[in-house]
Amino acid sequence: MSLRRLIHRPEPLAGHIYFVIDVSLSMQGKRLRGATAGAKQLLHEAIRRNYTAGVIAFSGTGRIVCDLTQDVRTIDRALARLQVDETGTDMRTGIKVGHQNLRKRSGDRVLAIFSDGETRHPRGARWAADDAKRDGIRIITEFGGSADTRLMKKIASGPQLADDVRRPAKDDEIADRIGGLVQLLDDPGRPDDPEPDAPG
Repeated sequence: MSLRRLIHRPEPLAGHIYFVIDVSLSMQGKRLRGATAGAKQLLHEAIRRNYTAGVIAFSGTGRIVCDLTQDVRTIDRALARLQVDETGTDMRTGIKVGHQNLRKRSGDRVLAIFSDGETRHPRGARWAADDAKRDGIRIITEFGGSADTRLMKKIASGPQLADDVRRPAKDDEIADRIGGLVQLLDDPGRPDDPEPDAPG
């Protein structure tokens, strides 16, 4: 048998996922704890399914706090460092950062967004999401608090990919709902075509 046949060829990656988390001031306390615990569940399981995983935080601006990796310890350290700030909520910035970093990658590409508040520039957030979906990126939304339900459903790639978590009151309930999003990685499907905004 030739040496070439003995060399192990790694399995191709299934895809890439960023957890995009709101860190505005309203996320302080149980919401941030629940969201980060849920992100751990989601991203650990995604890595087990041969995805790379990363974390993007947004408030007034969006930024990568953990680039795509398959190292769960790196993910956990990044989530543990998250802190809220007082610069408001601008979801479009987090979507744009995720889009920019996924657009040239292959396989299933996912942005899983968690927010608990109304975003500045809602039309801009919708446009940013539409741009990402046109490039084949799937968007999943989890939302609560004062988040705009209609907007969050339009940002998602389909109605089945938008989940309202206002009802859960405990950290572990929020975490379980977010962690459960991993089920959506089993059947990537095709992102919905963006709907045009009404004139004006």
